[in-house]
Amino acid sequence: MLINIFNLHHHTEFWPDADDFKPERFVHNEKRGLSFMPFGAGERICIGNVFASIEGQLLLTMISQ
Repeated sequence: MLINIFNLHHHTEFWPDADDFKPERFVHNEKRGLSFMPFGAGERICIGNVFASIEGQLLLTMISQ
């Protein structure tokens, strides 16, 4: 089974105005389940997801300095 993550991330039931760039939609910690899966999910989840999250925070910190 394959999940089309692009279509999942652009599904209007989960993401109103899905084609618009709105980063503020991720500020609120709402229970969306698996409606946002940038690193996959389950047993085949990307092994670099924790590293990418830490690296993103570090990068934003360095830019803001």
